[in-house]
Amino acid sequence: MTVDEQLREMVKACGLPVRGSYRNAEVCMILGFSRATFCRLIDAWQPDDNGNPVVPYSLKSYMLRQERRVSWDELAAFLERNDTWERRYGMQDERQLTLL
Repeated sequence: MTVDEQLREMVKACGLPVRGSYRNAEVCMILGFSRATFCRLIDAWQPDDNGNPVVPYSLKSYMLRQERRVSWDELAAFLERNDTWERRYGMQDERQLTLL
């Protein structure tokens, strides 16, 4: 299962449509984070000289009409960078995605 397919299943399990970006509460629901953890992840975002995150477990976000948003591509990149998330929650097995 690719990262994109995995993210689609996670979004579907949360009852959300596939979109180009998500609000902070939606990101928390998709990834299973608290609001405080989400804030720490976006605060930790610092790009290196190539535009990649210095801290792999950080999230790049942007503001849109006074709402913090995270793009689909960033969510997919976050999942790809953080295989510990996958190991911790056992997402290698496609059958486990149906339990979300």
